[in-house]
Amino acid sequence: MAKICFTTILVHNMEQAVMFYAEKLNFAIIKRDHYPHFVLLQHDLYPIALHQVEKPTHHDDATQSQVILGIATDDVTASIQELQSQGVEFIHTTPQKFFGGYYAALRDPSGNVVELIQWQS
Repeated sequence: MAKICFTTILVHNMEQAVMFYAEKLNFAIIKRDHYPHFVLLQHDLYPIALHQVEKPTHHDDATQSQVILGIATDDVTASIQELQSQGVEFIHTTPQKFFGGYYAALRDPSGNVVELIQWQS
């Protein structure tokens, strides 16, 4: 059976992306050998690469994004408040209900959609 082992996030400004994912979302930087073109991050057991591209993307509706990175949180409301205080741009400033719990979509500095997800048991 296939399983996901790696994700690449295309970013237009590597320095902003590293600050966002490492400092605001607390991903660990594990490799910067090819900076500013490529930086490898670690989140839990899951490696995530930042790869520099020329132009940013921008979606006003999270459902228009082709790939969405979901990050689990125990309290989506508190996470929204914490990240807003750090200047993170949100698509949803209040938790949105879905079949599995609540989520809130935000943008990274390149316009990629990231969702904070609070699962319901």
